[in-house]
Amino acid sequence: MDIFKTILPIITLFLGIFLTPFIERLKRNKEQDRLFDSVKIELSDNLSSITNDIHEIYHSISTRILKSDGFVHLSLPLEMEFTLLNKHLSDIYPILSRDQRRGMRVILAQEKTINDKRDEIIDKFKKSNNECLAIEQTLLHSYFCVYYILNGLVNQKERYQQGKEPTKEVVKKAAQALELSYPIDVFAAQKYLNKIN
Repeated sequence: MDIFKTILPIITLFLGIFLTPFIERLKRNKEQDRLFDSVKIELSDNLSSITNDIHEIYHSISTRILKSDGFVHLSLPLEMEFTLLNKHLSDIYPILSRDQRRGMRVILAQEKTINDKRDEIIDKFKKSNNECLAIEQTLLHSYFCVYYILNGLVNQKERYQQGKEPTKEVVKKAAQALELSYPIDVFAAQKYLNKIN
């Protein structure tokens, strides 16, 4: 019995030393899974808001395309924000597939581009309708790209594979999925405005 009392603390110490890395790995994996779940929720939320944003930009372009250069108009969605993705991408990076990582990096790059274009429109909307129209068309193009990738990440989840299609095809598929004509010409703009009014 005395030997058992003497050996038990030593055995407990060695078990603790031996099991500590496994316990820490389990805790780290659980934290990564929790962060990834939060990012997935954010991506899903942004997918529905981006769909509305695309329709808002499309409406704005359709309105602008039918007006002269002196027309003053401003109708933009809020800034695009992927707060959790920006903050936790490095934390969840090891548990993502290669295509998921690439898709998320593209989304973050497009987020900056979109917000820069949005700011440019705000600066120019009183000066030139035609300049704003050109910027809004490139803005819509970027939104279609984000929508396409985001839709894949949200709906295909772990099976997401980044396609090899050129950007032109990605934009075309995104527009078709949202039942929008792209590129927008005068005829498409008039048809869209008649449909929603």
